[in-house]
This record gives sequence, structure tokens and C-alpha cells, in this order.
Amino acid sequence: AYDRDVIRANALGNFRTMLEAVTKSPAMLFYMDNYLNEKGSNENWARELFEVYGMGVENYLGSALQQSEVPGYPSAPVGYVDADVYESARAFAGWRVKDGMWPYDAEVQKDDGTFYFYPTWSDHFQKTVLGAFMTANPATDDHGRQVLDLIAAHPGTGRFIARKLIRRFITDTPPDSLVNSAAAIFTANIAAPNQIALVLRHILLSDEFKTTWGMK
Repeated sequence: AYDRDVIRANALGNFRTMLEAVTKSPAMLFYMDNYLNEKGSNENWARELFEVYGMGVENYLGSALQQSEVPGYPSAPVGYVDADVYESARAFAGWRVKDGMWPYDAEVQKDDGTFYFYPTWSDHFQKTVLGAFMTANPATDDHGRQVLDLIAAHPGTGRFIARKLIRRFITDTPPDSLVNSAAAIFTANIAAPNQIALVLRHILLSDEFKTTWGMK
């Protein structure tokens, strides 16, 4: 179901849409333990969201810096730090699965394997992620979706995704020129329903692809 309904359904679509589908997938909620995230008690998903699925380790500035010390903060921070991960873990608190494992809530008891936002476990206080301030008492799962918005729109994410696609289709040592031009396509089409397809088209029609025929 994860491959069919999440990955294949969004592989040539919009990255932000795909990111939310991944985040709310019961397979991912269980795999990264976010179904146990009560008021920010579990950071597994938040850290993987930044390091693997979104901005990549290449945009991680370490544990020593405070958010306010990141270059470009607050309007355009160039990367993320541990505090962004911790704040995001709080933002995804209460993102659960109807799994029949919680006897105190009728919705969770339904056990149909679908996503469920559990407000009792939500962290209702204010948060700051990538320089963006989130006011207290969000409506339902708003804070988590705001984090997804921020990561999907960050220029570092565009470069990270472009580099991964070039590695997959052309070479294990992606040239910076193609990474940057593909990332520009990614960012320019942030709201396009075929955003990923446009990036792939750019990569597969590039001179770099033509001159490395057969490598991948």
C-alpha cells in the first residue's frame, strides 16, 4: 500500500504533496515511531524528515548553533540545527494511526490502519522552525503541515532532491551546474502538480545525460 498509494502515486507529481502523503502514511508513522509521539516525546520522524526526506544532511549546521545564529535567520536560514528538529518533533505530536491500541479514544480503537490526528497528544504551544514562528493553539494538525511547507519550499531541499535524482539517473558524482539548474526548476515550480516530472525532464534532456549515456 505504501508503494502503490504514496510513492508511485506521487513520483511524478508535487513534492510537497508527496511529503505529506509520506508523513501521514501508516507505514511511515510506525516505521519512524511517530505514532507514539506524545507532545514531542519522539523525534525519530522529525530528524529523518530533515536529514533523509527533505533538506538532507548537507544542510545540517550541527548541534552547537542556536537557531538565531544560522546565517539568513529568520527570513531565509541557509540550513537547520538540532533545535529545528526538536521543534518539529513537537509539531508532529499527535499524528497517529487508528490501530486499536489505545483504549481511551474511540477513533483510535477503530483499527482501520488510517491516519488520525489525536489532539490529546498534540503540543499546543508556540514553536519556531526554520525561522518561522508558529502561534499557539493551532487548528488540528496545522503546525505539522507548516513544517512540511517550510521544508518543501527551502532552497536546500531543491538542491538535495535534484542531487539525488541526478545520482539515480546519471552519475554518482553530480555536477554542480546541473544540480543548481535542476534545483532552480524545482523551486520555480514549487506549487506545480507535475513539479517532479519537470525536474526529471530537465535532467534527462541535459547535456550531462547525453554525454554519460550507459553509466546509469
